[in-house]
Amino acid sequence: MQVICDSITYRYCYRTTARPRKRPQINDETVDNRRNGALFHSYLIMADFSNIQTPSSLTTHFTAVLSPLFRTEALYRHPNGTSSSIRRIGQVALNVYCPAEQTAEYEHLLCQEVARKRYDYDTRQPVKSLWFLGQPLQQLSPAALTELCFRFGNHFPHSDELNTVRGIAVTPSELNRDSLALFSGLKFNCVEMYIDASVASSNRSLDKVKASLLMLADYGRIKLNCKIRFSDHSAADYMTRLLSLLESAQCQQIEMSCTPANRPVSLSEIQLYRQQLLTANKYFADRGWLTCGNNCFYAPGHENHALHQQRKLRLTPWGFQSSQVQTWLGLGVGAMSGSSGVYERNTTVALDYQQAIAEEMPLAITRYQLKTADAADDDTVLTDTLQDMLCYHRISEGAGPLGALLAPVLAQGWLTAEDGALQLTDIGVINLSAICHFLLSLPNTDIYNRCNH
Repeated sequence: MQVICDSITYRYCYRTTARPRKRPQINDETVDNRRNGALFHSYLIMADFSNIQTPSSLTTHFTAVLSPLFRTEALYRHPNGTSSSIRRIGQVALNVYCPAEQTAEYEHLLCQEVARKRYDYDTRQPVKSLWFLGQPLQQLSPAALTELCFRFGNHFPHSDELNTVRGIAVTPSELNRDSLALFSGLKFNCVEMYIDASVASSNRSLDKVKASLLMLADYGRIKLNCKIRFSDHSAADYMTRLLSLLESAQCQQIEMSCTPANRPVSLSEIQLYRQQLLTANKYFADRGWLTCGNNCFYAPGHENHALHQQRKLRLTPWGFQSSQVQTWLGLGVGAMSGSSGVYERNTTVALDYQQAIAEEMPLAITRYQLKTADAADDDTVLTDTLQDMLCYHRISEGAGPLGALLAPVLAQGWLTAEDGALQLTDIGVINLSAICHFLLSLPNTDIYNRCNH
């Protein structure tokens, strides 16, 4: 059968349909508690997320704070597209995901998959970025990486006007003279370094990270992004030294995520995580960095500063990105694609992916789409509200009507009324994930009715 969805036409074979998210039941006693703030306070300490699709996290990544808004469908994507390619004017971004598990001839499978997606994008769309994510240096040989850069470079040519990003994910140990020479020759202009600081004492050495950064400094054209994993076993002194080192190495953006990804279970853990986030937020605020969510930081001069001023930022599965990127193509095992707010994830089973692509069979995917079918179950208003808080730390549209629903948050001192808008305070930013989940716990009709009447 054929399904037409938001300017992308696919042929699908349905398999099963996942159960849509159900919100927690709200009774009269709960409403009374909400009025005096008791619900919100107990929510922070003893929240039950069993009815929410994704477990809570103290950091504000897409999966934790926005994915509960999406209904899911399990589908098969047919190997043959249709000829009804639609002209698109937005930018296109390509993400190649490389799992650590070795898959035979993975580079050839990726080339076959991009051919299958030839109707998902317009060859005239300007190319914003080409990223190799996951663990590309474990999955791909230098020869395979070279072949893919050549092939994808023809499909997705560099745009001088957009200064197209060609990036690759690495660990500190992978960033050496040989890999940097390879990256430079293949015209990569950004590396994203994964740093595991989840177990770090105060005196843990930074020598390996320093050595990698010193080698990177010899390649001035290649910019540095970082993703840092931290936990309640990450010493504050070590984290401060690490952030200072990355700043001095001209790092352009830093994303921090707590480990484990799920919500800490004890009050002491929660306090430690919040203190670490508070320290990091203050560190970067004092240095003029932009903060989005409560865990993504952008150096002065990063393009997200301008996008923030122009109100053109959106939180996506790939982080805070320009709203001008309208087509996201994901290739590989577990890769995510998206267009017009509809996302698809390839099967995460490497053997299934390999068989489907190699044998020209339908590929198992999971499709995510916002619930906008009717007013009673319309998450559009809530989505816009959450995006405003995550990207700009304020609620501009509907601030008056939402103020009543957010009275417990205002009473907690996490939001303030300012010039007709609701502005997050410094401590509100740290607790932004809890605020998002508080809004997610409310019935859709409460939010919709208050903002549309």
